[in-house]
Order: sequence, then structure tokens, then C-alpha cells
Amino acid sequence: MRRKEEIVNKAASLVFDYLLEAFRAGELTLEKLCRMARAVLLRAPERERQRALGAMLDRALSIEAPPRRRGNPGQPVALRRLAVELATIAHDEHGHPLSREASKLTAFRRSADILSDMGIMVSDRQVEDWYYSGSQLPR
Repeated sequence: MRRKEEIVNKAASLVFDYLLEAFRAGELTLEKLCRMARAVLLRAPERERQRALGAMLDRALSIEAPPRRRGNPGQPVALRRLAVELATIAHDEHGHPLSREASKLTAFRRSADILSDMGIMVSDRQVEDWYYSGSQLPR
């Protein structure tokens, strides 16, 4: 029971904070926001998933319509920033190396694993690219 609540709390913080920020900035359409939120909440029990998706949709609809962009921008900037922050914490506080060593758990792999636990599939290579191109991420 506690594990299920933990999953919902982790997923809800990602959905409400980062995905809604990306939607507000116009990086995600409402459809992609709903699909990503559902993927994040996939491991949560049905009742909690529906409740969290309903609350997320209610908050998204209360936001002023974001500016539309053309093309596929890839992953939202908020998610890229989160991945970079996770890699930084894994390196600074837990001592994971910032390298591509296959034999060790790297900071990039740890960051990708944490996001994977929340239902966001990114590779450690993507996290590494975002980490080293971090100065190009808009604020």
C-alpha cells in the first residue's frame, strides 16, 4: 500500500510540476501532455491514476492557451532540466562518475533510471547530451 502511494506521489510531482510547466510554455500540446501523464501514472492503481489525471487536466484547462509551435520539439525543456539536475545530484552527492564507463553506474545512467521509475523513458546518452549542452537550455 505504501509503495503504491509512493509511486503516485512521485508521478504526481513530475506531472504537476514539470509537464504542466512544459504545457504552459507551449512545448507540449494538450494531447501529448495527457499521453505523457498517463505513461507516468501507468504503474499507479486505477483509481489514483484517474484522480491524478483528472486533477492534471483540470489544471491544464485553467491555464491560458499556450503559444503554438511548429514541428516536433522533442522532450520538453522542463524534463531535460530535471534530468540534468538528477545527474548533478547523483554526481555531487552520491559520487557517481560523469563518464561512459560500462562497468560502473554513472550519474547519467542513475538519472535515466530514476526517470524510468516514473514512467519517462530516456536513455543515459540523452541525459549526457542534455547535461553537456545545458548552457543551451532556455530558462
